[in-house]
Amino acid sequence: MAQGLHLFGPNQTFREIISPLGEGGTLRLRLSNRYGHRPAVFSTVRLARQAVGASIVTGSSTPVLFNGRTSLVIPAGKEAFSDPVQFKFQALEHLAVSMAVKDTGGLPTSHADARQYSYMTYPGTGAHADDMGGDAFVQRTTSRHYIIGMDALAPSGTPAVVALGSSTTNGAQMENLLRANSTTIGLDTRYPDFLKRKLDALGIPAFLANAGISGNQVTAEPPLMGLFAGPSALARLDKDVLSLSGVKTVILFEGMNDITSAIVLKGKSPGEITQTLIAGYTTLIRRLQDQGIRVIHATLTPIGNSAIYTLSDRKAALLKQARHDVNAWIRHQSPAEGMADFDAAIRDPLNPEALAAAYDGGDGQHFSPAGNQRLADEVNLQLLQAVRCP
Repeated sequence: MAQGLHLFGPNQTFREIISPLGEGGTLRLRLSNRYGHRPAVFSTVRLARQAVGASIVTGSSTPVLFNGRTSLVIPAGKEAFSDPVQFKFQALEHLAVSMAVKDTGGLPTSHADARQYSYMTYPGTGAHADDMGGDAFVQRTTSRHYIIGMDALAPSGTPAVVALGSSTTNGAQMENLLRANSTTIGLDTRYPDFLKRKLDALGIPAFLANAGISGNQVTAEPPLMGLFAGPSALARLDKDVLSLSGVKTVILFEGMNDITSAIVLKGKSPGEITQTLIAGYTTLIRRLQDQGIRVIHATLTPIGNSAIYTLSDRKAALLKQARHDVNAWIRHQSPAEGMADFDAAIRDPLNPEALAAAYDGGDGQHFSPAGNQRLADEVNLQLLQAVRCP
């Protein structure tokens, strides 16, 4: 099975694997051509349960319609919702969305590091959305294409919670600065996954949405924005949070990329980036609160054993100062309704600038499954149940 560089082109089929952070019996899919430069044309979309790899469970394949039709055209820069689909599913169950695509719209809009394997045929091999087996899906990728969300019909009053963040929310686990750790791909070990398990174990109803994008920043647009990292949290707030149904709470855990980029790449001072981040946080939180959404603001976790810290002692001191200043503001001055002290929860008590060894995913910056479990344990569950009064 081909990995690495992937081929895209006309008459290709994608089989994307998703694991919803909720359960239900009626859903609709949200597809995007946000970064395409021409219409993306789908001839068939089907939903099924994943069996093994690219194969699906016999008898589970269900057609997904759009305005009553099996076909769909999404113009460049646009998104589309499917019609409601009757399909019973459980939280963290692996579902397969198969899409026969006549025209990809250019480079498909993608979640670059979904921490889950999805599958593709080669271009020009025709429609295979109906295939039960996976033989035609000869390309494997950890990117997820076109699918940017799944809405589910929930009992009245069930809150939706959005985890808004960067790679540490997305669930990245790195062996070092450049090499991802593949051992946890598909095992659902992101911190929102553990948070959903905890809620279920306690019988607390809630749907979660993971809006983490690796490389994302709160205020700045990173290089190669369409290919990696996505628009800033401020720029994507409407589409990635406010457009979702029933959102009552947002867990905001983001900002370390702003600090490292500003200090290491742009030569800014800790005071400059701290002021910029605080202004961005305040704007973002107020926009959410204006829509009646409660915010839990998480402190920024240490990166003292990461490769970024080895650049120079001076840079390390500047990164340390900026992170401490931002965390002090989050703890004592953030306008958010709640605070999750992820920094205190996961740092090494003997070396507070570094992650505790058990929580280090391998690169000194991202987390092991135990680390993500620890973050989930730090979230105040009462704040996820309560509805903010306007």
